[in-house]
Amino acid sequence: MRWFPPGTAQHQTPSRRRQKPVVTTSLPCWWVAKRAATVYQEGIALDVNGYISEGAGENLFEVKDGVLFTPPFTSSALPGITRDAIIKLAKELGIEVREQVLSRESLYLADEVFMSGTAAEITPVRSVDGIQVGEGRCGPVTKRIQQAFFGLFHWRNRR
Repeated sequence: MRWFPPGTAQHQTPSRRRQKPVVTTSLPCWWVAKRAATVYQEGIALDVNGYISEGAGENLFEVKDGVLFTPPFTSSALPGITRDAIIKLAKELGIEVREQVLSRESLYLADEVFMSGTAAEITPVRSVDGIQVGEGRCGPVTKRIQQAFFGLFHWRNRR
């Protein structure tokens, strides 16, 4: 995962997602992010203040010292169904969850990072900008959340 390939300008677009009737105004930025993702597997969007917003179609989570962090909606984070399910499951598992602004650099120092979405489900991130995240594999907190999440669909964790 990389922000943008060398030589590519960084684009930050104010979110108008919640303004009716506009659906999105960031299509050109997502085109750049998707194009970068073809080289680096996935792009990460920043809000107008330079904080992490979301992936090119996924929400982003990081784990540091056993605490699960995710950007708030004020950082233009996508209000996803999978995101809500992960937050609920994490709390049920006794994992502390904090919604707060996240800097790009926080991903470099995280123990674990994963993305979530309807298609992505829960996908661990091994590196950001060529910097290994944690041990470079799915960490224990991500694994616990994955097991609980996938258990919902295999009737192991009936609610």
